[in-house]
Amino acid sequence: MKKKKVTSVNVRSFNPTANLIFNIVIAIFAISCVVPFFFVIMISLTSEGSLAANGYRFWPKEFSLEAYRYIFQGAMSQRIIHALGVTVFITVTGTIVNATMTSLYAYVISRSNFPFKKFFTLFALITMLFSPGMVANYLVMTNLLQLKDTIWALILPLALGPFNILVMRTFFKKTVPDSIIESARIDGASEMRIFVSIVLPLAVPGIATISLFAALGYCHDWFNALLYIQKDTITVFIDENSKQLRVLIKKYGYGCSSTRRVRRSTK
Repeated sequence: MKKKKVTSVNVRSFNPTANLIFNIVIAIFAISCVVPFFFVIMISLTSEGSLAANGYRFWPKEFSLEAYRYIFQGAMSQRIIHALGVTVFITVTGTIVNATMTSLYAYVISRSNFPFKKFFTLFALITMLFSPGMVANYLVMTNLLQLKDTIWALILPLALGPFNILVMRTFFKKTVPDSIIESARIDGASEMRIFVSIVLPLAVPGIATISLFAALGYCHDWFNALLYIQKDTITVFIDENSKQLRVLIKKYGYGCSSTRRVRRSTK
């Protein structure tokens, strides 16, 4: 039987009107994502007097580089570099600690021959559903562990998360079959050798996922620094969300020591 020659392929697509509407919607969404960044850049290039007189504008009435001079010259530049170094150290170290502890915990409860897997799975699930609260966490970190004004006060609170544990548990159960583990045991491999040499290479995508979650969590964390750090030698970058907290602290006076620390960091 002679094969037919394919000259054209009919692909289902939207009609021109619908395609135009979708393009307009996506363009509006893209512009809405870019405009805030452009707005912030324009504000940074506006003089303080113009901001006080004319308010915020997309195009400054009077340009000024005073904000960048304040940041990159003098003592402020040293504080920013120091804060950046502390933030990078916390992010890198915390991500490594988080990925290691999460992988070990999740691998154990993912194995069918572990007798206490249901208990430890339920233990992680309960901690995700019910939080002890800020007061209990503060008492544990300051009174029990004595970690106030230390770098570990910014690392340990996020070192192990129940959501990442359940994600990696599911990943191990779906990706690492029991037959491979049993074959390694028959060959005389220990549990740590199996985990390092066999399980980890197969679980690289899952570990990369939880590492990304952990890195974003450490990089954007500001509340633990506000609670546990009062030394000027441990300074971290604080994101935009903390500005609302500064307003509440200044207006209602929540915590005198925290108020002094926040005001000092904004000078």
